[in-house]
Amino acid sequence: MQSDVIGALIFAALSTVMRPRLATALIMFAGAVSYVLYANYFHTLTLALSLAVLVGICANGGMAAFYAISPSIYPVAARGTGVGLMIGFGRGVAILAPIFTGYLLKAGATPQFAYQLFGGVLLCSGILTVLLDRTYAKDAQGLLATA
Repeated sequence: MQSDVIGALIFAALSTVMRPRLATALIMFAGAVSYVLYANYFHTLTLALSLAVLVGICANGGMAAFYAISPSIYPVAARGTGVGLMIGFGRGVAILAPIFTGYLLKAGATPQFAYQLFGGVLLCSGILTVLLDRTYAKDAQGLLATA
């Protein structure tokens, strides 16, 4: 539970010095690195426990960040639907991810591979968030040029 709060506070602090979408991407990239490091060092107990906390902070901070940036992405007329679909999709993934992981491990994948795979998901999230931010930055530049 503390990792939720710490992650949200880190997002809030980062958002004061950079655009919130870039802060979200940065948290996603930190999460990807954390997952991969955890995958490679989970046999070393002390380091694994520290990395597990960092994984929780980044994953939960990323969720808080997505909740914070999503309303500004949708037009007012579709905001409730857009944010609702995002939350619903996230809940669906939260249900399916452990099931998928169970099948993955049963099929012979190692826990190390599973954590690296989830790190890859966070990496993709970060990249897509940067691309999203770039579209908004281009829109803002176009508005400034015409003003």
